[in-house]
Amino acid sequence: MILDMLANSGRYRGISSVIEKALAYLTGTSFAALEDGRYPIDGEEVYAILTTYDTEPERNRRFEAHRAYLDVQCILSGREIMFWAPETELTPASEYSQEKDVLFLAGEARARLQLIAGSFAVFYPEDAHKPNCAWDEPEQVRKVVVKVRAHSS
Repeated sequence: MILDMLANSGRYRGISSVIEKALAYLTGTSFAALEDGRYPIDGEEVYAILTTYDTEPERNRRFEAHRAYLDVQCILSGREIMFWAPETELTPASEYSQEKDVLFLAGEARARLQLIAGSFAVFYPEDAHKPNCAWDEPEQVRKVVVKVRAHSS
């Protein structure tokens, strides 16, 4: 798991070519002109999902983990809490959906991450995360999630 500000994204050059591609997309794209939706970056290897939503109380959210893709989640506006734990410390709460590339889990968080506009987090397949949680009260967030095929990273 990585947590940082986009302004520091240059520090991650060389970590992997596709993560570099994801970070270049995040720093080089004017999202204000784009509508919510899915945007190709490198076919099915790397693509972005732009969403606008209201955060929710933590009790309404679940941990999730992915097998096929890792997430590079970047907050464009608003703020949200994301919780993190190693997948191995949590209990499956659903069957893994290959179609949606998601496994929902239950358990206790190991870290509470506070993300604001301009911050990003990278979650590898072993990183369970509970995104979209409200700080104090629900608020609107605009976020882009860059999905990077795990075998490419």
